[in-house]
Parts: sequence; C-alpha cells; structure tokens
Amino acid sequence: MLVGLGLGFMLPQQVYLFLVSSGGFAILFSYVIILATHYKLRKENGCPPSGECQLPGYPITSWLALVSCLLIIASMPLVAGQGAGLVAGLVLVIVCSVIYNGRKLYQQKVIQARQGDGEKFISPRKLVQRQEAQFEMAKEVTIDQDTLQRKDKEKQIDNRK
Repeated sequence: MLVGLGLGFMLPQQVYLFLVSSGGFAILFSYVIILATHYKLRKENGCPPSGECQLPGYPITSWLALVSCLLIIASMPLVAGQGAGLVAGLVLVIVCSVIYNGRKLYQQKVIQARQGDGEKFISPRKLVQRQEAQFEMAKEVTIDQDTLQRKDKEKQIDNRK
C-alpha cells in the first residue's frame, strides 16, 4: 500500500492512472474467467457429493456477477484515462490467446507427424496415468524395498498358517 501511495506522488497522474486501470482490467478479467469456469463446471458436474453447494442461488448469482464484471469492463472507456488501460489489457489477452492457440496447433501437428511416421506417441498425461513416468523423490518419502519385501514374506507366512 505504501509503495502505491509513493508511486502516486512520484509519477505523473496519467502514468499512475494507466497502471491502476490496466491492473483493474486484469483483476476483472480474471474474475470473468473464474465465473465462466464455475458456471461451466457446475453445469457439467452439479453440486459436490455432500450436496452442500458453496454458492447459493446458482445460476442466477453466477450470471449476475458475470454480467456485472463485463459491464464494468465495458464502462472503463467512459472514465477519463482508463481507456488506455483497457486497450493494453485487451492487447495482452489477444497476444496470450494467439500464443496459446499457436502452441496448441503446433503440438497437434507434431503429434500427427509422429503418428504418420509410425512412432507411437504417448501424451504426458497418459504417462502419468500409467505411472510410467519417473519422479525424483526424497529418501524420506520413498518406500524401502527391503522393508516391503520383508512385509510381503511375513504376509505369505501368515496366510499359510
């Protein structure tokens, strides 16, 4: 807080207003993504198995909050000096979206090329699911193989009795 106060005194008003408005856009955009994700996942999965939903009034409250955030973002240019922050935020969202989609497209082409060559490609997610991936673990959290074999032998002896 003190750093923000210091910047307010040291920097020209336009620069400070740009920083605040672009940060405000980032926070509002994050909430829009969170609300949209919540709506989608809650629609697909419903309430938790315990039956106690943490957000009462679904879907009305989700839609109300989502529309409110979008209206606040849309009204940013109406406040003097906040249009630049909105534009900067939108440009950043577009750049990140292009990079994400470009990388995703590139990875799909690599997978198709490998499959076309006859090479079997296993995605990292499937490797983890199959437990074929190896992870480095500390000795304290690993299972001692000697102890494990000794316990197996003890169980076998107990089963014979």
